[in-house]
Parts: sequence; C-alpha cells; structure tokens
Amino acid sequence: MNHKRFNLYFISRFWAAIALVAILAGSCNKTLDVQSTHASTDQTQWKSYDDAKSGVFGMYALLKAAYARDNAYWLYGELRDGDFKSVSRTDLSAIISGNLTASYPVLQDLSNWQPFYAAINAASLFIERSKGCLADARYTIQNNKVDIAEAHVVRAFAYYSLARIWGDVPLWTNSNDGDFKALPRSSREKVLQYAEQDILSVINDLPYYYGSNSSSPQNILPGNYFGGTQFQLENSLFGRIQAYIILAHIAADLGNYNNVEAYTAYIQNNIGIISSNLGYSPTSTVAQMTNNDQFKDVFAYRNYRQLVVFNFLYSTGEQGLTNNGHIEYLTIAAPYSSKPLPDMYVPKDTINAIYTDPSDQRFGIDTSTGLHTDAFFGNYSSNIPIFKKINILSIAGDGGVNKALFYQSAMVFSRYEEVLLLRAEALAVLGKNSDALDILNGLRSNRGLKALSLDQVPDMIDAIFAERRRELIGEGWRWFDIIRYKKIKGNDPVFNALIQDGGIYWPVATEVLGANPKLVQTPHWK
Repeated sequence: MNHKRFNLYFISRFWAAIALVAILAGSCNKTLDVQSTHASTDQTQWKSYDDAKSGVFGMYALLKAAYARDNAYWLYGELRDGDFKSVSRTDLSAIISGNLTASYPVLQDLSNWQPFYAAINAASLFIERSKGCLADARYTIQNNKVDIAEAHVVRAFAYYSLARIWGDVPLWTNSNDGDFKALPRSSREKVLQYAEQDILSVINDLPYYYGSNSSSPQNILPGNYFGGTQFQLENSLFGRIQAYIILAHIAADLGNYNNVEAYTAYIQNNIGIISSNLGYSPTSTVAQMTNNDQFKDVFAYRNYRQLVVFNFLYSTGEQGLTNNGHIEYLTIAAPYSSKPLPDMYVPKDTINAIYTDPSDQRFGIDTSTGLHTDAFFGNYSSNIPIFKKINILSIAGDGGVNKALFYQSAMVFSRYEEVLLLRAEALAVLGKNSDALDILNGLRSNRGLKALSLDQVPDMIDAIFAERRRELIGEGWRWFDIIRYKKIKGNDPVFNALIQDGGIYWPVATEVLGANPKLVQTPHWK
C-alpha cells in the first residue's frame, strides 16, 4: 500500500483485532457477556486526538465484527426459507429449514448477541467520554460533535440489528462503566423506537460526506477526517444519508410506512449532494455490479455506490485467509476458483422461477436458442450453478506456486436501488400505486426490462417484493423481506402464528440466558 494513503485501515486493523479478542475471550461481566471495559473507561484513555480516532474506528470495527463472524450477515438474512440451498453443510441446511436450535457450533455462535452489545457499549463509551479528548488542541469541538453523532448512529444500528434478529432484547442506554446490571428483555417496538430517536437526536450534526475540502454549505466538517480524504473514506462512515437509510428501515420494521415514505423522500431529494460531489451516478448498471474489479465493482471493498456498508481488506490485515466477511467463501467454486463445490447455491428451478423475463440482464434464458445471460449466475449447465454476482477475487503472494486467493468484497447493507425499492414498498402500502410503479419501472428499465402499466400489475406489493428478490439476491435481505411481506399481507395463518410466538427470530444462546437470571427464552424456542 502507498505510505501516503490514509491510515484508517491500520486503525481498523487494530480495533478489529480487539473486537475479535472481545468476541472470543469470553466475559468478565457475566450479565451482559461483554468483556470488561474498565480499562477503556479510565479517564486517561480519553485525552487526545488519537484516543478519539481510535474510539471512532473502534466502534465501527466492533459492529463489523458482529456481522462478519461466521459470515453471520448472510446466514441471518439470506438462508432461512430463502433461495439458497446447502450443497453438503448440514449446519446451513438447519438454518434454511428453521431448525435454529440444532447442535452446531455456528448456530450456537449466531444465537449469541454479545458482539452487538460490544459495539453498543463502545458507542456509549464514546458518547460519554470523548469530550475529554478536547484537551488536545488538534481535536475540535465540531469534530467531537460529529463523532458523537456517529456514535449515536452506530448504537442505533446495533439495536436495530438486535431487534430484527432476536426481537425483544435488553435495552442499555449508557455504558455503566462496563458494569451492567441484569435487565429483562425490552419489547422489540421499544428498542426500535429508542434507536429511531437516538438517530433523530443527532441527525443534523451529521455531515453528508467526510474528508472533503468542498466550500459547499452542506460540508459541515471541511478538511480531512482524521487524516483521511473523501476519496479514501467514500461512503464507509455513517453520514446523514446513511442515517436516513437506517431510519427508513427502522420505520419499516415498525410498520410505520408514513415515516418510511418521509425518510426515503429525504434520501431521494438529497442523494445528489454526495453523488455530485463525488462525481458518480447513485444507481448501478448490471455491468458495474458484476465486473469483479476489486476497485470498481459495486460490491468491491470500496465503491461510491455503497451507501451503508462494512468493508474488510486483506491488504491491511482486516481480512485474513479465512471464511469471514465475504459471501464468496460460501458461494464461489469451480470454474471460478479451485474450490470444487460451493457451500451453498441457488438451484436452477429457483433461478428460473425468480427470473422469468429473457430480457433480464441479471439472468435470462432465450427460449428460442436456450442461451442465457449469466451476470448473476454461472456454470448454469451443471447441476449446481454458481452464484457469481459478488465475486471480488484477489491474489496474495508471488502469484505463482506461493499464491493465495482471497476476497475483498464488502458487506453492503444498502445501495440506492435498495432504498428506491423500500420507498416503492412504502408508497404501495400507502395506496400510492402510480408513484410506486414509476420507481419500479425505472429500476426495471435499468435491468433491460420493459415498463409495466398499472393494469399489468394486479398486486403492487407482490411486484415490488418480486423485484427486491431479483435485484437484492445474495445481499442479506431475503428472510427479512419475507417477514415484512408476510406482515403486510397478513394472510398466511402459519406464518402469523410464527410471528406471534417469536419463531421469526433467533433463539437466545444458552450461555446468555445463564448469565442473566432476568432473561427468558423466546416462547417459540422454549
């Protein structure tokens, strides 16, 4: 790496290691099962610019680690009742079938919510202690104001994650210096409402972008951000647009579609502030999503079109030769790598059921010739097609005998197409079908599909969720989309019962229940 490049990645490397230690080393505080933070809360740790810098990037690293472990981001969101099937891994098959209490180490690890609370605690500590860093003249009041706002969003995103994975969870609103009293589970609604208010309380303190020297009045924190330029940071931190995206998803999970419409309208009206400043179009072509370039692909480790994203880099030590943080380790195999078979794949009959239009640039079969477009799927003629939509392969070593393959893709929570589809969902729920169809047709046009008229769409909700399935496959949304769809429709008695007894959520790990006598298991999993 060029020594002049920003050292954010080296800070992230340091804190990612701390996150891993916190996750693996166990607990000094058995109530929360989070490693003791007394050393971090010591006032001597919050007195300098560098302390603030470490605190900011530390809380992001902990949040990334929570989703990267065991590729949790995709195992939580993409498998259960989803489109992927396991080739031979029985632990993945257990998740797909909803057998979440099966005795597999991966399932037991994913049932433990401790990593998310580690990120929450780090954010709360920053909110409470970082003002001490103002003793260092290099650290300004405005910088601290922005950093505290980021910490609120990190904490809110972690609580949003907890609520959508486990439902009711304990709600700690401060760090308590690492000494957490036993709390019962607060309702999912209360937790999500707290997260929403946590963001709204600081929304106007967040910049639209970081590290810019622009003289625009929207640039509330001009200059490099902890030494990083806008080019180096891109959209990797939580700014104002990112905060509104998270707010929109919180509102959707609460079923408050008036707020979803309002939040996504703000995004739609203001996305140009960051896209024009960075010089890019916020929407993506299929080619931009699937060119597999480690610098230019939409799913590469850095890309402007990623709006809410978590990145891991092998070149700076954030990502080693392991299976964590990249979907490719689950999905890519021969002929695209030396791995004989993938861990999971989308069966051909499912692919054909999802992509029914031969003109679809993502995947389509010409019925007259039998030829197919293979942007999202390859090796289609075999029994096990390869999901290759996301495939950012790099080579370490000398490139010869000693070469090592690794991936540099990102965990992309949201990009602009996802936001637009969420907005269309809200408009459809609110009965604004014409407006919803305008958005849907715009997205279809970008994928080579013809525009639809209202009389061609008998059920707008169905059409929008079908498009989310086509567009966002492999991006961690399928299970959560199914939940929202079923709640909107309300016409599936079996799924309604699953919602009522908490079966849509993960069970709470036995070790977590044993550490806190006030916790009870979700009814469905008792």
